[in-house]
Amino acid sequence: MLCAEIEKLIGHTFKDQNLLKTALTHSSYANDYYGDKNLSNERLEFLGDAFLDAIVGDILFKRFPDVDEGVLTKLRAEIVCEKALGNAAIKLGLNEFLLVGKGESHKDSKNKVSLVSDMVEAILAAVYLDTSPDKAIEELQKVVQIILGETIELACSGKLQIDTKTTLQEHCQAKGITDIQYKIVAESGPDHNKSFTAEVYINGRPAGRGEGKSKKEAEANAASVALSVEE
Repeated sequence: MLCAEIEKLIGHTFKDQNLLKTALTHSSYANDYYGDKNLSNERLEFLGDAFLDAIVGDILFKRFPDVDEGVLTKLRAEIVCEKALGNAAIKLGLNEFLLVGKGESHKDSKNKVSLVSDMVEAILAAVYLDTSPDKAIEELQKVVQIILGETIELACSGKLQIDTKTTLQEHCQAKGITDIQYKIVAESGPDHNKSFTAEVYINGRPAGRGEGKSKKEAEANAASVALSVEE
């Protein structure tokens, strides 16, 4: 029943349902119930993350043939960041199937976008491994469209509201990084139509550069670029 419900949501029927079950398994659940956290979805997450970047990049590359790589990078970062990915999965209802351990259950972990987004990446890897090589990418593209289609459309139309600075901060804090600083490194244009260039530094090193019509917009765009690298 568990597998059938998820298969209906994502549009893929698994030949190997163990792959799907592994994709749903957080390390806390694997540790509590299997006695081995290595039986979690973390390896699948690694593979799924790479495919997600490639598929969304391919969509944007084909959709905007005249847009430079900087803009495409920012768009992709907005779409695949953990907040956008997690929120899309929660809206679809995929979060209800996340398997978490006893210590995580009371924390409402099934609504944590970081855990849910990791699970989605693992599901994508499971779909890839479950499909014959000649059809795997096509099947992945279909599943990505089901999960992220609305998010992609909003991002492409400039209507996706993601606080990239907060998302970058949360992403870094999860890794134990707290040193994040923004600097305006350039200004251009007349007073009534200025453009700003911002750079974000993580642990003292430049991590992303962005431009905007305000300092706030430039910093947000710098955070988007940094996220695309961090992700």
